[in-house]
Amino acid sequence: AEYMGERFVTPKMVLLHVKKSDKQEFLFECSVNDEVDEITKQVCTIHNLRMKMERLVGAAAELADYGPIKPEDQRGISDEEQIRLQEAGQTIAPPVIPEGFRYNPDPHSFRTGVAVRQDIADVLKRTAAEGDAVISIQQVAHKVSLTDRMIQECIDNIRGAVNIAYPAYHGLPEYEPVVEILEDREMLDNKAAALDILDAEGCSLWFSGKEMLRTGGKKMSDYVGRNDKTKVVVRLQKRGAGPPVREPAIDEATQRNMMAFYHKKNEEAKKLAEDDEDSYLNSSWANPKALKNSLIGGGRDVSWKPR
Repeated sequence: AEYMGERFVTPKMVLLHVKKSDKQEFLFECSVNDEVDEITKQVCTIHNLRMKMERLVGAAAELADYGPIKPEDQRGISDEEQIRLQEAGQTIAPPVIPEGFRYNPDPHSFRTGVAVRQDIADVLKRTAAEGDAVISIQQVAHKVSLTDRMIQECIDNIRGAVNIAYPAYHGLPEYEPVVEILEDREMLDNKAAALDILDAEGCSLWFSGKEMLRTGGKKMSDYVGRNDKTKVVVRLQKRGAGPPVREPAIDEATQRNMMAFYHKKNEEAKKLAEDDEDSYLNSSWANPKALKNSLIGGGRDVSWKPR
């Protein structure tokens, strides 16, 4: 908000509901006067930071629970297998538990199992969970917009928590995923995560089945109009990939409710079809003598025998 004299004025913003896939979406605020090229770069930056945060949250939680990652040639080898290899003459050093650490074996045998104390681990996991909440898809339902500063602040908080557990990364190998992510030296060329990373110069936004051109000084108002109180859904994807899949006419929750309603109606129709067509004749309201009986004798059977 900007201070204008004696009152605060909140600038009017266009709310972009950015979608990369059904599980990758967030809200972003901009102005109708902003250029499409600049907005596309900012949206791409936030998307890449969200992907970075997802990887960092998972790696930090594993580090807190199971300690540093093993060397590549020892990953997947359990403690029992290590003992058998030692008996066979192959030298694999057993894990050493320093003072102030605890042993918690990794069920997948990818990490050493030498983890920090539980209280420090809780700090690291809680900080990671806070970062995960910031980039959660639930933020869309809560109408919380994302900025690159918000995500970067969460990354810095996790960096601080890691430094509490491992001061200056002491005790962590250079191939530890958490360190690689924090120092921006990940090698994602052969990983599935590389597919989610977008080049800021090689992506585009799509709105209403049309690509929002980044050339010619195009502004947001050229596509969404001049109303600053607009909310639109845009698709983020690589340039040249063609038009994205159209948005469904109804959302997933509404579709589930409709399917449940029609299923219930079908079940009721099946039960009615299975019923005997003459079963209603056994009902009191279907008795053709019901009116007569109700008028004579108050509905009781009439007896002509003398009392």
